[in-house]
Amino acid sequence: NIGPQQVTVSSGGATSNPYARSQFTYYAPEIGRLVFHSSEYSECTASVVNSADKSVVLTAGHCVGSSGAFYNDFAFAPGYYGPVCTGNLSSSAAYLKCGTAPYGIWSARKVGSNNQWLNNTDHALDYGFLVMNTLNGKTLQQAINGGLAINFNPGRGQSWTTFAEPGAVLLHCSGSASNYNGGSPGPDMMTFPAPTCAVGGASGGPWINGSNGAFYGIGAVNSEASSGSIYGAYLGTEAQNTFLGIENS
Repeated sequence: NIGPQQVTVSSGGATSNPYARSQFTYYAPEIGRLVFHSSEYSECTASVVNSADKSVVLTAGHCVGSSGAFYNDFAFAPGYYGPVCTGNLSSSAAYLKCGTAPYGIWSARKVGSNNQWLNNTDHALDYGFLVMNTLNGKTLQQAINGGLAINFNPGRGQSWTTFAEPGAVLLHCSGSASNYNGGSPGPDMMTFPAPTCAVGGASGGPWINGSNGAFYGIGAVNSEASSGSIYGAYLGTEAQNTFLGIENS
């Protein structure tokens, strides 16, 4: 399983994983590191998405809550690069002091996910949203000057690129997705082989379709991995309803 990754155990640096991966030498302002507290401090990947209040972050459902309860003490650093801190620290934000957070570290004021994930651990609906507080008088999208579009109900069978920040650099893997149904009542997930991106901390990374140089937005988020393939929770009507619910609450 791709994670979340416990930040008290490993820094998540690039040298902690033996796989060779595609690495960007730059950061993407819209994609960053999310640290949170459940029974311990853990980390995931998250993305700034276009929203009416310009403050919404998208990640995996298992990065915001499980077993009927949401986690707490969320800290998000868009465009983050470098390792996270190690040791038994006192807050999520403290783990983001060992790398570079070019747009600051943001706290959350709302959290939401699909109830079928939160209460029944349905990976087909494994997505979550956070609404972030303002920082220095600006919303999250104002601070980074943008956001990623979510393309709800995207066409299936397309080529996708997934992005993740499980270590010190931003990773990406691309492939043509096929549908997967693991017996869930939710919509089929999407999957493609990506052994080098299927690592701890990649959970919540966006799937972006850039076919023919066109940008069509996020269509899924990293949920789990098995046998060298990565599985994404499809952002269909259920995800759209969850997004609208937290955006308008």
